[in-house]
Amino acid sequence: MNYLTKYCPSPNRSLREDSRTLRLSLVLQYHTIERRHQASTMAAAFIKAANAKIRSNPWTDYFCSTHFWGPASNFTIPLAAIADTQKSPDLISGKMTCALIFYAFTFMRFSLAVIPPNRLLFGCHTINATAQSVQGYRFMDWHYWGGKEKKLLAEKEAAAKGQPVLVVKKVQNENHPEKK
Repeated sequence: MNYLTKYCPSPNRSLREDSRTLRLSLVLQYHTIERRHQASTMAAAFIKAANAKIRSNPWTDYFCSTHFWGPASNFTIPLAAIADTQKSPDLISGKMTCALIFYAFTFMRFSLAVIPPNRLLFGCHTINATAQSVQGYRFMDWHYWGGKEKKLLAEKEAAAKGQPVLVVKKVQNENHPEKK
């Protein structure tokens, strides 16, 4: 038994017509695959040309590299630390601040060790180390150098003079072991 008669039976057509239909179907599938291949080749050529255009200009080459986007996204860490300097020092985590200071100093060194040296990343980590050091000082002052006691004393004196006292409610995190 022939493949065409077994899998493509047509009661109204002869075996010759069925084989022509099958050949035509295979030719159409081949051309469709070939067109898809041409389209993907054209897309790859377009991407290659766009990449060559970008890499030909030094400014766009730098702007489209990880030497720019790494530090740009990394700048959120020092920005957050700078914003946190306006918050109460009892919210500062000493362990996390210490870890971030070591992180900043480690990657300051790394940013100069890569070739070419990434000065933008170095600046980012310098700002981060400075901001985290300020946070570390605020933590030490609040918890170990009498900052908390000074604030309580100032609140008592203000209450004795009849001045309004600003009360900040501390939000406790049940999952944080330091705050329990």
